[in-house]
Amino acid sequence: MDPGQRRVHETSNEITAIPELLNQLALENSIVTLDAMGCQTAIAEQILARGADYLLVLKANHPLGYEAVVKHFDQACFRRGAPQRAAWDTFDEAHGRLVRRRVFASTEAASLEALSTWPNLHTVLAVESLRSTNGTPEVETEIRYFLSSCRDDPIVLGQAIRQHWAIENALHWVLDVTFREDDSRVRDQRAARNLAVLRRMAINLVGRDGSTKASVRARRKRAAWDNDYMLQLLAGSLLRPSVEGRRPRVGPGRRELAGERRRHRTGCCEMSAAGNRNRALWCPLQPPRRED
Repeated sequence: MDPGQRRVHETSNEITAIPELLNQLALENSIVTLDAMGCQTAIAEQILARGADYLLVLKANHPLGYEAVVKHFDQACFRRGAPQRAAWDTFDEAHGRLVRRRVFASTEAASLEALSTWPNLHTVLAVESLRSTNGTPEVETEIRYFLSSCRDDPIVLGQAIRQHWAIENALHWVLDVTFREDDSRVRDQRAARNLAVLRRMAINLVGRDGSTKASVRARRKRAAWDNDYMLQLLAGSLLRPSVEGRRPRVGPGRRELAGERRRHRTGCCEMSAAGNRNRALWCPLQPPRRED
């Protein structure tokens, strides 16, 4: 279940709901990540007051700060001959796509005049994603910017950013595609909230089943058709060991709610350049080779 949820009132938005949610969570020694909607100085101050660090997405809804940060990283990191190198450079291949992610961190950008109102701002980050689909020459490029009070290594911040999107990929995407939550015709608010809780319970039960590598959709259908399997999910899924190599469980855990993130200081998914040399003929996102 997701005990850290708050309902957004029809006449309001997430900006008013986020502070209420933060008050419900144990945040000490955590990194709290929020989308651009939560990129507010008051929310940042609240996070700091709770003994945590913030990691917020910076977009054009803060035009002066955004333009200053974009200009800084264009000069320091992205122009030809730029002096600054990526603090973290990863290369992933999954679902027929090749993705290279580069994380640039700058403490100098934190002193920009346009960002002077941000409390305890220590690091500004730029995350560049280059995506290519196997067999096609097109490369998509996206750059996102983040503000953080955290003094940890940029690799830790890069991992926190990746984990932030795990909620979207492992929870909201599954709710939309597998459970078709957006297509629900339920209009009564109390019934809609109750069904939302039941869907999340179902996601956690199905995701913790280690007896099969089948998709969430397939396991859900099997539970509908097979009463024994349904009882196995209800009674024994928490006690079964996971299958080696299966995807991580679906749905965030108790402390992985509302963008909250514990610091993960180990486990780097980075792939060495030497390990990718056999892809050099067809991979347009090949990282630079290191000289031994």
